[in-house]
Amino acid sequence: MRVKIGEAIYDSENEPLMVILSAADKENIRNMMPEATCYASFPDCWGNDDKMRAWMLTPNAGSNGPSA
Repeated sequence: MRVKIGEAIYDSENEPLMVILSAADKENIRNMMPEATCYASFPDCWGNDDKMRAWMLTPNAGSNGPSA
């Protein structure tokens, strides 16, 4: 499992990770399409839908954080 926080990516191959899900998160994940592999959450004032999608499409693997 990998987790992207800001521009840093953390990999459970290198360090322990835990994702704490709310009931709404669990419901959203349950309703994801089978081919979907990412779930993200943003602060209300973070940006528009296009900015959010762009952030999700650019993992920046290895550019910031302990693992690639």
